[in-house]
Amino acid sequence: MTTELKSANQAEHTKSQAIFSHEKTAELIRRFGWQLCAVSGDINHFPFIYTIGNTECGIPELLAIDCINPHVLNSLCTLMRKRRAPFWDGELIELEYYKYPVKAFNTNYDAVRYTWQVEDYYGCDTYAVQQIVIPDSFGRYPGDPQCEAPSCLVPILKGKCRFREDAQPDFARIEK
Repeated sequence: MTTELKSANQAEHTKSQAIFSHEKTAELIRRFGWQLCAVSGDINHFPFIYTIGNTECGIPELLAIDCINPHVLNSLCTLMRKRRAPFWDGELIELEYYKYPVKAFNTNYDAVRYTWQVEDYYGCDTYAVQQIVIPDSFGRYPGDPQCEAPSCLVPILKGKCRFREDAQPDFARIEK
């Protein structure tokens, strides 16, 4: 699971200007189960990281805003595949290297703006995304009036997860 680092401004570009390789992504998904794409921030944009490859297993892609730590999404992808199910909306998930649990949310359509390489790779925007939210240094999440900056400024893209209720995960692919 390698990380591709892009700039925040590149996230706004058109698909025709995409600078990532479908062949490289396919190879990484085949070998590891997913690929991570990290986008660096700037003064007007948070950095973020997301997965490509969970869609092939019938589980949501993951997106973390204001985080480019690959261990977070790698650990969560591994956990989700072991469980053979997406995280519950609002679920708190313990990670050994964080003092407080991270939180998973089903996302609205705005998540596609962040995960544009998933859309480019699969050729559609009907994939599901779950947002992973990292708490502030006191364990408070955006939306809590006492949440500290910059955590309190992270957009929460909460909405109805867009995967079909009758979709069954492909367990053979999950067990990579």
